[in-house]
Amino acid sequence: MQHKKVLVYAFLANNVGDDLFVRLLCERYPQATFYISRQAVRSASLRALPNLKPSRRVTLAVKLTGLEAKLVNRGIRCALPFRIARLLSRRYPVGVYIAGSVFVQRGKRWAGGVRRQLQRTLLTRSYLIVSANFGPYADEGYRADYAACFARVTDVCFRDSYSKALFPALSNVRWAPDAAFTLAARERPARPVAMLSVLLCSRAGRPEALRRMEPAYEQKLFELACRLQERGLETCFAAFCADQRDDEVARRLEARCREAGFANASVLCYDGDLDALLDAFAACRCVVASRFHAMVIGWRLGKPVMPLCYDDKMRHALQDVPFFAGYDILRIDQVDARAAADELLALPAPDCADICRRAQAQFAALDALLKEDRP
Repeated sequence: MQHKKVLVYAFLANNVGDDLFVRLLCERYPQATFYISRQAVRSASLRALPNLKPSRRVTLAVKLTGLEAKLVNRGIRCALPFRIARLLSRRYPVGVYIAGSVFVQRGKRWAGGVRRQLQRTLLTRSYLIVSANFGPYADEGYRADYAACFARVTDVCFRDSYSKALFPALSNVRWAPDAAFTLAARERPARPVAMLSVLLCSRAGRPEALRRMEPAYEQKLFELACRLQERGLETCFAAFCADQRDDEVARRLEARCREAGFANASVLCYDGDLDALLDAFAACRCVVASRFHAMVIGWRLGKPVMPLCYDDKMRHALQDVPFFAGYDILRIDQVDARAAADELLALPAPDCADICRRAQAQFAALDALLKEDRP
Protein backbone atom coordinates (compact mmCIF):
# COMPACT_ATOMS: atom_id res chain seq x y z
CA MET A 1 0.00 0.00 0.00
CA GLN A 2 1.47 3.36 -1.03
CA HIS A 3 1.97 5.74 1.87
CA LYS A 4 -0.64 8.49 1.73
CA LYS A 5 -0.18 12.16 2.52
CA VAL A 6 -3.41 13.80 3.59
CA LEU A 7 -4.13 17.52 3.83
CA VAL A 8 -6.36 18.22 6.84
CA TYR A 9 -8.69 21.16 7.30
CA ALA A 10 -10.17 21.53 10.78
CA PHE A 11 -11.47 24.22 13.09
CA LEU A 12 -9.07 23.92 16.02
CA ALA A 13 -9.32 26.34 18.94
CA ASN A 14 -8.42 24.06 21.86
CA ASN A 15 -11.98 22.77 21.80
CA VAL A 16 -12.81 19.23 22.95
CA GLY A 17 -14.99 18.22 20.00
CA ASP A 18 -12.72 19.42 17.23
CA ASP A 19 -9.55 18.10 18.88
CA LEU A 20 -11.26 14.74 19.32
CA PHE A 21 -12.22 14.67 15.63
CA VAL A 22 -8.61 15.12 14.53
CA ARG A 23 -7.29 12.55 16.99
CA LEU A 24 -9.85 9.97 15.88
CA LEU A 25 -8.88 10.65 12.26
CA CYS A 26 -5.14 10.23 12.85
CA GLU A 27 -5.49 7.15 15.05
CA ARG A 28 -7.78 5.44 12.56
CA TYR A 29 -5.15 5.61 9.81
CA PRO A 30 -1.73 5.20 11.46
CA GLN A 31 -0.14 4.38 8.10
CA ALA A 32 -1.08 7.79 6.66
CA THR A 33 0.51 11.14 7.45
CA PHE A 34 -1.78 14.10 8.03
CA TYR A 35 -0.56 17.61 7.28
CA ILE A 36 -2.24 20.60 8.90
CA SER A 37 -1.71 24.32 9.32
CA ARG A 38 0.94 25.12 11.92
CA GLN A 39 -1.44 27.59 13.54
CA ALA A 40 -4.08 24.92 14.13
CA VAL A 41 -2.26 22.52 16.45
CA ARG A 42 -2.58 23.98 19.92
CA SER A 43 -3.41 21.06 22.21
CA ALA A 44 -0.94 18.66 23.77
CA SER A 45 -3.05 15.68 22.70
CA LEU A 46 -2.72 16.64 19.03
CA ARG A 47 0.96 17.52 19.25
CA ALA A 48 1.58 14.01 20.60
CA LEU A 49 0.14 12.31 17.50
CA PRO A 50 3.08 10.87 15.53
CA ASN A 51 1.36 11.10 12.14
CA LEU A 52 0.00 14.65 12.47
CA LYS A 53 2.48 17.11 10.99
CA PRO A 54 2.16 20.90 11.20
CA SER A 55 3.30 22.17 7.81
CA ARG A 56 4.50 25.58 6.58
CA ARG A 57 3.28 24.69 3.10
CA VAL A 58 -0.21 23.93 4.36
CA THR A 59 -0.20 27.05 6.53
CA LEU A 60 0.58 29.22 3.52
CA ALA A 61 -1.92 27.40 1.28
CA VAL A 62 -4.69 27.90 3.86
CA LYS A 63 -3.83 31.59 4.18
CA LEU A 64 -3.86 32.05 0.42
CA THR A 65 -7.23 30.38 -0.08
CA GLY A 66 -8.58 32.42 2.83
CA LEU A 67 -7.27 35.59 1.19
CA GLU A 68 -9.01 34.76 -2.07
CA ALA A 69 -12.25 34.04 -0.21
CA LYS A 70 -12.09 37.48 1.40
CA LEU A 71 -11.46 39.11 -1.98
CA VAL A 72 -14.42 37.24 -3.51
CA ASN A 73 -16.69 38.48 -0.72
CA ARG A 74 -15.67 42.01 -1.71
CA GLY A 75 -16.38 41.39 -5.38
CA ILE A 76 -12.71 41.13 -6.36
CA ARG A 77 -11.56 38.28 -8.61
CA CYS A 78 -7.89 37.33 -8.40
CA ALA A 79 -6.66 33.84 -9.34
CA LEU A 80 -3.05 34.25 -8.19
CA PRO A 81 -3.56 33.15 -4.53
CA PHE A 82 -5.27 29.95 -5.67
CA ARG A 83 -2.58 29.16 -8.23
CA ILE A 84 0.14 29.42 -5.58
CA ALA A 85 -1.94 27.35 -3.13
CA ARG A 86 -2.34 24.67 -5.80
CA LEU A 87 1.42 24.47 -6.30
CA LEU A 88 1.91 24.15 -2.54
CA SER A 89 -0.76 21.42 -2.22
CA ARG A 90 0.07 19.18 -5.19
CA ARG A 91 2.00 16.69 -3.03
CA TYR A 92 -1.19 15.77 -1.12
CA PRO A 93 -3.52 13.40 -3.01
CA VAL A 94 -6.29 13.52 -0.38
CA GLY A 95 -7.90 16.44 1.44
CA VAL A 96 -10.19 16.04 4.46
CA TYR A 97 -12.36 18.65 6.14
CA ILE A 98 -13.34 17.18 9.51
CA ALA A 99 -15.45 19.66 11.40
CA GLY A 100 -18.83 20.14 12.99
CA SER A 101 -21.03 23.21 12.74
CA VAL A 102 -19.12 24.95 9.94
CA PHE A 103 -21.74 25.53 7.23
CA VAL A 104 -23.66 28.20 9.11
CA GLN A 105 -24.86 31.27 7.26
CA ARG A 106 -23.36 34.38 8.80
CA GLY A 107 -24.69 37.48 7.10
CA LYS A 108 -25.43 38.08 3.44
CA ARG A 109 -21.95 37.47 2.00
CA TRP A 110 -21.23 33.81 1.54
CA ALA A 111 -19.61 33.68 -1.91
CA GLY A 112 -16.14 33.62 -0.36
CA GLY A 113 -16.92 30.57 1.78
CA VAL A 114 -18.32 28.71 -1.21
CA ARG A 115 -15.27 29.66 -3.26
CA ARG A 116 -12.95 28.32 -0.55
CA GLN A 117 -14.72 24.95 -0.61
CA LEU A 118 -14.53 24.85 -4.41
CA GLN A 119 -10.81 25.59 -4.22
CA ARG A 120 -10.30 22.64 -1.89
CA THR A 121 -11.89 20.28 -4.40
CA LEU A 122 -9.17 21.32 -6.87
CA LEU A 123 -6.18 21.32 -4.53
CA THR A 124 -6.23 17.53 -4.06
CA ARG A 125 -7.41 14.59 -6.18
CA SER A 126 -9.96 13.55 -3.54
CA TYR A 127 -11.64 15.97 -1.14
CA LEU A 128 -13.95 14.69 1.59
CA ILE A 129 -16.12 16.37 4.24
CA VAL A 130 -16.56 14.39 7.48
CA SER A 131 -19.02 14.83 10.38
CA ALA A 132 -20.30 18.31 9.57
CA ASN A 133 -23.84 19.65 9.75
CA PHE A 134 -25.50 22.23 7.52
CA GLY A 135 -27.19 25.40 8.74
CA PRO A 136 -28.82 27.27 10.22
CA TYR A 137 -29.28 29.36 7.10
CA ALA A 138 -31.73 32.10 6.16
CA ASP A 139 -31.40 32.37 2.37
CA GLU A 140 -32.24 29.64 -0.12
CA GLY A 141 -29.40 30.97 -2.27
CA TYR A 142 -26.97 29.95 0.47
CA ARG A 143 -28.14 26.33 0.35
CA ALA A 144 -28.27 26.30 -3.46
CA ASP A 145 -24.72 27.66 -3.81
CA TYR A 146 -23.39 25.04 -1.43
CA ALA A 147 -25.34 22.33 -3.25
CA ALA A 148 -23.45 23.24 -6.44
CA CYS A 149 -20.22 23.17 -4.44
CA PHE A 150 -20.92 19.81 -2.74
CA ALA A 151 -21.61 18.26 -6.15
CA ARG A 152 -17.87 18.58 -6.80
CA VAL A 153 -16.76 17.08 -3.46
CA THR A 154 -15.70 13.42 -3.52
CA ASP A 155 -17.84 12.52 -0.50
CA VAL A 156 -19.86 14.48 2.05
CA CYS A 157 -20.99 12.71 5.22
CA PHE A 158 -23.14 14.88 7.47
CA ARG A 159 -23.80 13.98 11.09
CA ASP A 160 -27.58 14.39 11.04
CA SER A 161 -30.38 13.35 8.71
CA TYR A 162 -31.72 16.92 8.53
CA SER A 163 -28.55 18.14 6.78
CA LYS A 164 -28.53 15.23 4.36
CA ALA A 165 -32.18 15.85 3.45
CA LEU A 166 -31.33 19.38 2.28
CA PHE A 167 -29.43 17.91 -0.69
CA PRO A 168 -31.64 15.08 -2.03
CA ALA A 169 -30.28 15.29 -5.58
CA LEU A 170 -26.66 14.66 -4.61
CA SER A 171 -25.70 10.97 -4.54
CA ASN A 172 -22.34 11.78 -2.91
CA VAL A 173 -24.03 13.29 0.17
CA ARG A 174 -24.71 10.88 3.04
CA TRP A 175 -25.23 11.02 6.77
CA ALA A 176 -24.11 8.94 9.74
CA PRO A 177 -24.02 9.62 13.48
CA ASP A 178 -21.31 11.98 14.70
CA ALA A 179 -17.72 10.76 14.29
CA ALA A 180 -17.17 10.97 18.05
CA PHE A 181 -19.36 7.86 18.38
CA THR A 182 -16.37 5.93 16.95
CA LEU A 183 -14.44 6.67 20.14
CA ALA A 184 -13.19 3.47 21.76
CA ALA A 185 -14.90 2.23 24.92
CA ARG A 186 -13.24 3.51 28.07
CA GLU A 187 -13.67 1.72 31.40
CA ARG A 188 -12.77 3.61 34.58
CA PRO A 189 -13.69 3.03 38.25
CA ALA A 190 -17.06 4.63 38.87
CA ARG A 191 -17.34 7.72 41.06
CA PRO A 192 -20.47 9.48 42.37
CA VAL A 193 -19.93 12.54 40.16
CA ALA A 194 -22.28 14.45 37.88
CA MET A 195 -20.49 16.18 34.99
CA LEU A 196 -22.15 19.44 33.96
CA SER A 197 -20.76 20.90 30.74
CA VAL A 198 -21.35 24.63 30.47
CA LEU A 199 -21.28 27.43 27.91
CA LEU A 200 -21.29 31.22 27.92
CA CYS A 201 -24.70 32.14 26.52
CA SER A 202 -23.73 35.80 26.10
CA ARG A 203 -20.67 35.17 23.93
CA ALA A 204 -20.49 37.48 20.91
CA GLY A 205 -22.18 36.00 17.85
CA ARG A 206 -24.74 33.91 19.68
CA PRO A 207 -28.45 34.59 18.92
CA GLU A 208 -29.96 37.39 20.94
CA ALA A 209 -32.62 35.06 22.38
CA LEU A 210 -29.88 32.82 23.81
CA ARG A 211 -27.89 35.77 25.14
CA ARG A 212 -30.94 36.97 27.06
CA MET A 213 -31.27 33.55 28.74
CA GLU A 214 -27.84 33.63 30.37
CA PRO A 215 -29.03 34.58 33.91
CA ALA A 216 -31.81 31.97 33.84
CA TYR A 217 -29.48 29.32 32.38
CA GLU A 218 -26.80 29.82 35.03
CA GLN A 219 -29.37 29.99 37.80
CA LYS A 220 -30.93 26.70 36.71
CA LEU A 221 -27.54 24.96 36.44
CA PHE A 222 -26.71 26.19 39.93
CA GLU A 223 -30.01 24.86 41.28
CA LEU A 224 -29.53 21.55 39.48
CA ALA A 225 -26.01 21.17 40.90
CA CYS A 226 -27.31 21.83 44.41
CA ARG A 227 -30.09 19.28 44.02
CA LEU A 228 -27.63 16.67 42.72
CA GLN A 229 -25.33 17.31 45.68
CA GLU A 230 -28.28 16.87 48.02
CA ARG A 231 -28.67 13.40 46.48
CA GLY A 232 -25.09 12.50 47.34
CA LEU A 233 -23.27 13.33 44.12
CA GLU A 234 -20.29 15.57 43.58
CA THR A 235 -20.73 18.07 40.78
CA CYS A 236 -18.01 18.96 38.28
CA PHE A 237 -18.49 21.91 35.94
CA ALA A 238 -16.73 21.01 32.69
CA ALA A 239 -15.46 23.78 30.41
CA PHE A 240 -14.89 22.41 26.90
CA CYS A 241 -13.43 25.56 25.32
CA ALA A 242 -11.59 28.33 27.16
CA ASP A 243 -11.43 30.39 23.95
CA GLN A 244 -15.22 30.60 24.11
CA ARG A 245 -15.00 31.42 27.84
CA ASP A 246 -16.67 28.29 29.15
CA ASP A 247 -14.19 28.41 32.04
CA GLU A 248 -15.65 31.71 33.30
CA VAL A 249 -19.08 30.10 33.65
CA ALA A 250 -17.66 26.98 35.31
CA ARG A 251 -15.77 28.94 37.94
CA ARG A 252 -18.71 31.24 38.55
CA LEU A 253 -21.02 28.29 39.20
CA GLU A 254 -18.51 26.51 41.43
CA ALA A 255 -18.15 29.66 43.55
CA ARG A 256 -21.94 29.98 43.86
CA CYS A 257 -22.23 26.39 45.03
CA ARG A 258 -19.58 26.86 47.69
CA GLU A 259 -21.12 30.14 48.87
CA ALA A 260 -24.44 28.31 49.26
CA GLY A 261 -22.79 25.64 51.43
CA PHE A 262 -22.50 22.95 48.75
CA ALA A 263 -18.79 22.14 48.94
CA ASN A 264 -18.71 19.08 46.66
CA ALA A 265 -18.25 21.19 43.52
CA SER A 266 -15.24 21.35 41.24
CA VAL A 267 -14.15 22.63 37.83
CA LEU A 268 -12.59 20.75 34.92
CA CYS A 269 -11.20 23.08 32.25
CA TYR A 270 -10.04 21.42 29.05
CA ASP A 271 -6.41 22.34 28.54
CA GLY A 272 -5.55 20.12 25.57
CA ASP A 273 -5.36 16.85 27.53
CA LEU A 274 -8.11 14.76 25.92
CA ASP A 275 -7.35 11.67 27.99
CA ALA A 276 -7.87 13.50 31.27
CA LEU A 277 -11.25 14.78 30.14
CA LEU A 278 -12.38 11.45 28.68
CA ASP A 279 -11.28 9.63 31.86
CA ALA A 280 -13.38 12.03 33.95
CA PHE A 281 -16.44 11.35 31.80
CA ALA A 282 -15.81 7.60 31.84
CA ALA A 283 -15.75 7.60 35.65
CA CYS A 284 -18.79 9.82 36.27
CA ARG A 285 -22.34 8.77 37.17
CA CYS A 286 -24.24 11.05 34.76
CA VAL A 287 -23.90 14.05 32.43
CA VAL A 288 -25.72 17.36 31.96
CA ALA A 289 -24.67 18.47 28.48
CA SER A 290 -24.78 22.05 27.29
CA ARG A 291 -22.02 21.24 24.78
CA PHE A 292 -22.77 19.02 21.78
CA HIS A 293 -19.81 16.72 22.36
CA ALA A 294 -20.45 16.44 26.08
CA MET A 295 -23.73 14.87 24.98
CA VAL A 296 -22.11 12.50 22.46
CA ILE A 297 -19.16 11.55 24.68
CA GLY A 298 -21.51 10.88 27.58
CA TRP A 299 -23.68 8.56 25.49
CA ARG A 300 -20.67 6.81 23.93
CA LEU A 301 -19.23 6.11 27.37
CA GLY A 302 -22.52 4.69 28.61
CA LYS A 303 -23.69 7.56 30.82
CA PRO A 304 -27.24 8.86 31.29
CA VAL A 305 -27.26 12.30 29.63
CA MET A 306 -29.54 15.29 30.04
CA PRO A 307 -28.99 17.53 26.98
CA LEU A 308 -29.51 21.26 27.37
CA CYS A 309 -30.04 22.35 23.77
CA TYR A 310 -28.86 25.75 22.68
CA ASP A 311 -28.88 25.43 18.87
CA ASP A 312 -30.16 23.43 15.92
CA LYS A 313 -27.16 21.10 15.69
CA MET A 314 -28.15 19.52 19.01
CA ARG A 315 -31.85 19.49 18.18
CA HIS A 316 -31.30 17.80 14.83
CA ALA A 317 -28.93 15.22 16.32
CA LEU A 318 -31.49 14.39 18.99
CA GLN A 319 -34.07 13.64 16.29
CA ASP A 320 -31.83 10.80 15.09
CA VAL A 321 -31.29 9.01 18.42
CA PRO A 322 -33.66 7.23 20.81
CA PHE A 323 -32.35 8.94 23.96
CA PHE A 324 -33.75 11.52 26.38
CA ALA A 325 -34.02 14.87 24.58
CA GLY A 326 -33.52 16.99 27.70
CA TYR A 327 -34.48 20.64 27.73
CA ASP A 328 -34.18 23.72 25.55
CA ILE A 329 -32.08 26.49 27.11
CA LEU A 330 -34.46 29.06 25.63
CA ARG A 331 -37.15 27.69 27.98
CA ILE A 332 -34.94 26.59 30.84
CA ASP A 333 -36.54 29.05 33.26
CA GLN A 334 -39.61 26.77 33.20
CA VAL A 335 -37.66 23.70 34.38
CA ASP A 336 -38.05 22.48 37.96
CA ALA A 337 -34.49 21.69 39.09
CA ARG A 338 -35.53 19.18 41.74
CA ALA A 339 -37.67 17.20 39.29
CA ALA A 340 -34.94 17.41 36.64
CA ALA A 341 -32.35 16.02 39.05
CA ASP A 342 -34.63 13.09 39.86
CA GLU A 343 -35.29 12.58 36.15
CA LEU A 344 -31.57 12.49 35.33
CA LEU A 345 -30.76 10.01 38.09
CA ALA A 346 -33.59 7.72 36.96
CA LEU A 347 -32.37 7.55 33.35
CA PRO A 348 -31.02 4.16 32.24
CA ALA A 349 -27.58 3.77 30.73
CA PRO A 350 -27.90 4.30 26.97
CA ASP A 351 -27.38 1.44 24.53
CA CYS A 352 -25.18 2.96 21.82
CA ALA A 353 -24.09 -0.23 20.06
CA ASP A 354 -26.10 0.37 16.90
CA ILE A 355 -25.31 4.09 16.75
CA CYS A 356 -21.59 3.42 17.19
CA ARG A 357 -21.70 0.84 14.42
CA ARG A 358 -23.46 3.24 12.07
CA ALA A 359 -21.06 6.07 12.95
CA GLN A 360 -18.22 4.11 11.35
CA ALA A 361 -19.78 5.16 8.03
CA GLN A 362 -18.49 8.68 8.63
CA PHE A 363 -15.15 7.29 7.47
CA ALA A 364 -16.39 4.89 4.77
CA ALA A 365 -15.03 6.92 1.85
CA LEU A 366 -11.73 7.54 3.63
CA ASP A 367 -11.45 3.84 4.49
CA ALA A 368 -11.57 3.06 0.78
CA LEU A 369 -8.71 5.49 0.15
CA LEU A 370 -6.48 5.01 3.18
CA LYS A 371 -7.01 1.69 4.95
CA GLU A 372 -4.47 -1.01 4.18
CA ASP A 373 -6.82 -3.84 5.27
CA ARG A 374 -9.82 -2.72 3.24
CA PRO A 375 -11.66 -5.59 1.48
